[in-house]
Amino acid sequence: MNLSPHFAMPDEGGPDARPPDAEVMIGDRALAAAPDGAEWVMDLGEAWAHLARLPFVYAFWTARTDADLARLSAVLTEARDAGLAARPAIAASASDALGLPAETLQTYLEEMVQYEFGRREQKGLVGFYRMAVEDGLAPAGSRLDVARMV
Repeated sequence: MNLSPHFAMPDEGGPDARPPDAEVMIGDRALAAAPDGAEWVMDLGEAWAHLARLPFVYAFWTARTDADLARLSAVLTEARDAGLAARPAIAASASDALGLPAETLQTYLEEMVQYEFGRREQKGLVGFYRMAVEDGLAPAGSRLDVARMV
């Protein structure tokens, strides 16, 4: 294939811009997108789980190796716990903004989003990195050291 991807933000290019041939959607845009007009839709997490039989890590915090993470770990743990407790309120607020049923969003937050970074997630992330290096999409030599959450 002779592909030349162009990376752009939504609505970049003005009113006369041609719609993209394909796009990766994440977050609220992905939840609110109607795949009806799409010729092909792929959930990257499902595709990775099928290929690797491991969880797909969509996001994580990273820090320098010399960073003092003692306080950060506690802050992130508190934020996670507060967010978990607030899922019904978050779903209700997002429902208004996205025009989706609050129940659907709450189910998404409670059943689809993973809030832990355990051994399987770490193994999946390292496997993804190794494949990216093999395909020349990431530099070799990076290391994953996991700071434990409280």
